[in-house]
Amino acid sequence: MDLLPIPDPGSLRTPDELAQSLRALRGWAGNPSYAELVRRIGAVRAARGVPASERMPGRVTVYDCFRTGRRRIDMNLVLDIVTALGVEGSPREQWRRAVRAMLCRPDSDGGGRVSTELPVPVEPFAGRSAELRAVAGPDPRPLVITGMPGVGKTQFAVRAARSLAAAGLGAHGRLFVDLHGYHPCLPPAEPAAVLAGLLVALGQPAERVHRMSARARAARYRELLAERDVLVVLDDAADDDQLRHLLPGTSRGATLVTARNALVGGAGARRIELQPLSCAEVAELFGQVVGADRVRAEPEAVAELGRLCGNLPLDLAVSAARIAATPAWSLADQARRLAARPRGAAAGPALAASYRRLAPADRRLFRLLALHPGSRADAACAGALAGRPAAQAAESLVRLSHEHLLRPVGDDMYEFPCQVREFAFDLTVEEDPYSVQLTALEGLLEHYSGTAAAAVAALSGPARAGRHPAVGPRFPDADSAIGWLEREWASAVAVAARAAEIGRTEHACALSRSLGRYLRDTDRGDVAETLQCHARTPRTPTGPAEGPSRRALVPECPVRDAEPARRHGAALEPT
Repeated sequence: MDLLPIPDPGSLRTPDELAQSLRALRGWAGNPSYAELVRRIGAVRAARGVPASERMPGRVTVYDCFRTGRRRIDMNLVLDIVTALGVEGSPREQWRRAVRAMLCRPDSDGGGRVSTELPVPVEPFAGRSAELRAVAGPDPRPLVITGMPGVGKTQFAVRAARSLAAAGLGAHGRLFVDLHGYHPCLPPAEPAAVLAGLLVALGQPAERVHRMSARARAARYRELLAERDVLVVLDDAADDDQLRHLLPGTSRGATLVTARNALVGGAGARRIELQPLSCAEVAELFGQVVGADRVRAEPEAVAELGRLCGNLPLDLAVSAARIAATPAWSLADQARRLAARPRGAAAGPALAASYRRLAPADRRLFRLLALHPGSRADAACAGALAGRPAAQAAESLVRLSHEHLLRPVGDDMYEFPCQVREFAFDLTVEEDPYSVQLTALEGLLEHYSGTAAAAVAALSGPARAGRHPAVGPRFPDADSAIGWLEREWASAVAVAARAAEIGRTEHACALSRSLGRYLRDTDRGDVAETLQCHARTPRTPTGPAEGPSRRALVPECPVRDAEPARRHGAALEPT
């Protein structure tokens, strides 16, 4: 076999040179077919733990890496090709350094292309008035705009930047950079390449920038921003490592950053977290596209369309455009069409990039949380599902919330944002075998059975605790037990229903014994009856990810006044 081709870090300067080197490597490996290469790449990614749905690239996509005239470079795919061709260890690392060095050059297409004009705002746009007012004044601190995929971070940043520009900010330059932090195909832009583009856009000689190290580029960029009034938008940041050299020290202008990760930007940054639109804002957005008269004529259909789109501007705009293109359809027809689509289909592409960035343990927990039939989960629930200590699960929950895949809704309590649950559910059906799902659900059932028994035991007092054996965690006092019961009774009933569905009626019976009297004494007798039905009605067992269990079987109810629960606790005290 010929000598293994290993490029020097400085030898690759263009995508065409990279394609030529890959062709030489393929010849060294015996010229395997592109179909065989796809199969090998799938095996490489499987060994790395990539989900099955993301392992196999298209054969044309792989072929494109070997042909000239290609501008965009997916560094991860290139390295998977190199590995699939038999290059490992130190030679593979040299390939990685060579490709990375090429992407860092300002004349390469390594991402981070700098535009000297702000993008044109995209219509429709609704709401965000208060947030735009908060950005209106000059402030030298970077502004980080966060939120879940599809919530409209980029469009908000563009409008905020144009508002600042209209007020006179950015007299020495208005720059926009797409950092590709969560791009579905491209790797995150290299900071050195972005800095090179920024410096050239600010008038620095390109040849001089070529010779500067990444550290020297960052220092010069900060000097320029301290001297000049420059307005910069850094869109779709991946993490702090990417941003570290792109943020100014002191600035006469303004820097706006959009990011999914809530932690980027450092402690000195200002922050705005965008939320899904309100019902009134959804109606406003649809009115801009399909007309206010149609919106007023079918308010219930508009609300349902908003719910089906998670009240997210990106999905809403797509749906509104579809409605405008089919005027013969009523809004109710459109809502039925959306309701019939595969669950998670709309959210999947936008969320997949966030999911891929997670550590394997966090991915697993994210998937298994979708099996919880209730609407919310704490660290103890998450740990029970994943078979991990609650403290470890709590750390994963925090990381998932930072990626906006979960939403904190109280002390140590989290819920899925709109549409994300369906995305997670589809993943667990695809990725986790029946046995894994069943083990996770059994852990959850045992957690709720034991904790409910322990809570009722804490209310019963020592004299009668034997009737409610505390097999779960101990509650230090009655107040903490009441707090858990008030927060979790609806989820516990949903868990009991799920237990009956999968043939684990012993857990449904245990929950009925523990919670029945509590529910009746807190004016929830109808729920207690429902719980008893779950315990005594034989069901045909179904799989953990089958049937109607995608949503809670008993809706989450508002937390009621704790006084009835306190009366219940008093009634259980020994006389």
